[in-house]
Parts: sequence; structure tokens; C-alpha cells
Amino acid sequence: MEEILRSSPVDWVIDSYIGEPEYFSWGASHKCKPDLIISLIAHRETEGDSEVGLTVAFHHRIVHQQSGILKEGDVVVPGGRPCSISYTDEHEELWRLIHRVRGLEDEFDHALATHSPSG
Repeated sequence: MEEILRSSPVDWVIDSYIGEPEYFSWGASHKCKPDLIISLIAHRETEGDSEVGLTVAFHHRIVHQQSGILKEGDVVVPGGRPCSISYTDEHEELWRLIHRVRGLEDEFDHALATHSPSG
């Protein structure tokens, strides 16, 4: 997992992106390890924060599952339900990697700095 957390955006292939008003989905796979897949899925709420499901799978097995909160510009900050499965303690770095791959690392840092756990 450490190698993955330290990877750069060029190491990933964006497999899918849907940014519709009512639905958000994004997925990527690692170029050298195509069986390593990261995905985000959310149904946008009309009011309040939308909860996002983050899943990291390797060889069709979930190795990390966590919730986040969808913010403006499709930036996701950690939050929601507690992490249910994880092989890393570096949750914030995993979220940062996802936004680095998406080209939104600065926006993520700003959203994280202004996000309060209560919303």
C-alpha cells in the first residue's frame, strides 16, 4: 500500500467519470497493477452533504472501504461513517492520492482545511 500511496497521477488510468447533477462516480486503475482499482460513488443530495463511498480493490478483493463527504467541485473530504475495512492507517494520504490523480490536490487541501466534521 505504501508504494501506491506514493504513486503519481501518471501511474493511473482513469476508467470512468460521471458528474451528473444527481450522481457522481469516478474510477481509476493502476497502470502497473491493473487489478488495483480505486472508485468513488455518490448519489447527490439536493440539500446538505452527500456521502461518498470510497473503495480500493485488488484482485477483486476489497482492501479499503471508507466514507467521505462530497463538496463543491466534486472534491471529497473524509467523513461520514467510520472506515470499515483498511490495510493502511494513512487515510488522509489515500484521499490526497485520489485528488492528485484527479488533478484536484490543491482543491482537496483547501476543502480539508475548511471542512468541519459536523458539515
